Amino acid sequence: MVMMIADFILGRKDGGCPLFWPGAKYRADVEQYREFTSRASNSLQTWVAIGGWSFSDPGATRTAWTDMVSTEMSRSTFIDSLVAFMTQYGFTGTDLDWEYPETESRGGRKGDAGNLVHLVKEMPAVFGSKFGISVTLAPDYWYLRGFKPKEMELSRNIALTNYLLLTCRW
Repeated sequence: MVMMIADFILGRKDGGCPLFWPGAKYRADVEQYREFTSRASNSLQTWVAIGGWSFSDPGATRTAWTDMVSTEMSRSTFIDSLVAFMTQYGFTGTDLDWEYPETESRGGRKGDAGNLVHLVKEMPAVFGSKFGISVTLAPDYWYLRGFKPKEMELSRNIALTNYLLLTCRW
């Protein structure tokens, strides 16, 4: 199975999912969701990525991940709104791209890694077999320390864990 992942939607601080691509306020974005997901087939799934490295930049979304996963209630709100979003637009999975949990300079707090594990373990109960889950992990040791990948793997709740690799041509 091949997955095509649309980048990026941004979650709101209250745990809800957005209706538009980041920074965009155009109805054409809704059409892009549908155009993207219309490409799905028996051999191609269409997923949506949430977050991204700039999600933790100074501004409105800086602490959004931390806020979204900090309590069972906020995680439940996030999961329910994500299911509604994916159902409405036809996505078949999601990639959680939180690159800086527990990194204070990037909006993180102590406890983020454990709360991310809770989120990943709680998602399949709501997703069932209808939606897939992946998590993007930081590619370097400094930021990878804010994750607990072994606990996420052992939960057997992640369809795949992908490592973000950036390639530069000199």
